[in-house]
Amino acid sequence: LNDLGDPYFLRKKALDEPLEKNELGRVFLHLVQRRGFLSNRKTLLGDLVDEPDVQVVLAEVEAEEDTSSETAKEETEFKKDIAVLRQAISQSGCRTLGEYLASVNQPECKRNRSHSGGHLRTDRQMYHEELNLIWQKQSNHHSVLTTDVRKQIEDIIFLQRPIKLRSDRIGKCSLEPKKNRIAVARLEYQRYRYLLDVNNLQIMQPGELSWKKLSPEQSEKLTVFFESNANVSFGKL
Repeated sequence: LNDLGDPYFLRKKALDEPLEKNELGRVFLHLVQRRGFLSNRKTLLGDLVDEPDVQVVLAEVEAEEDTSSETAKEETEFKKDIAVLRQAISQSGCRTLGEYLASVNQPECKRNRSHSGGHLRTDRQMYHEELNLIWQKQSNHHSVLTTDVRKQIEDIIFLQRPIKLRSDRIGKCSLEPKKNRIAVARLEYQRYRYLLDVNNLQIMQPGELSWKKLSPEQSEKLTVFFESNANVSFGKL
């Protein structure tokens, strides 16, 4: 909560009444902070996921999918919880997720995590549907809500980077500007990281009041230590 009030109440109010600009901004920010579950397959599809033909094919693929892996089992459980929530929203007569959550008693769960009131699983489509209804109402009262602004708001709320970074999105190395940055998983990069830590590390001995850099001998010992230990704690150091 803040001075603008309960964001769930604002999301409900936005369906029927004009909001002040700062209230509407609070609603958009609240949607950004949640935005719901999206499967890895749908993430890879990007904007195509909203196409009706794509949705039909996707449903067929998911129906035939092997659900034996741990990741698949977890996703299946998510989908079951989402289906239960959708049914609850429908039975309550509410039009959107926000309107439904505004009607939930305070102690009960309103977020995607375990609570004393249970747990809640939402999906990305719920937020798309809610934004559509809010936009239809609020665009009649705020001239700033143009088509271009709608695209910007949707990108801010829903745009998600692909799971695997495309080659054309890899930046250039700051030391070798003509070459791409190295992958984080490369052993050379991992070595660079711990050598950087060793070179930047400073210590303060008991009874002293100033920080000191490591001596060459200490740096060499730490380098060998990092080379041979996967998990490093300050106690071990």
